[in-house]
Amino acid sequence: MWFEHLHQVSLNRKKGAKKAASTRSKRKAKDKHPVPDDANEDVCASCGELEPPEEEDKDCTSAEVHWIACDGCLSWYHVQCCGLIVAR
Repeated sequence: MWFEHLHQVSLNRKKGAKKAASTRSKRKAKDKHPVPDDANEDVCASCGELEPPEEEDKDCTSAEVHWIACDGCLSWYHVQCCGLIVAR
């Protein structure tokens, strides 16, 4: 019985070592293919766009786009897409 336990422990260690090696090789492959800088541009998690949708009654003279981050999911949203209004 004790030898069976030792054999199982040995097998588990070998499986763990294989899994760790696989994880390391995946990380190395991922590091070799960096993500381009322009792919990091934030898009609204609600509408999927960089610019918020235009409102019919809004004055289009403002070039500012207001964003809000969700602390729960760490996604970014246009303030307008959340139904909020920026205080002036």
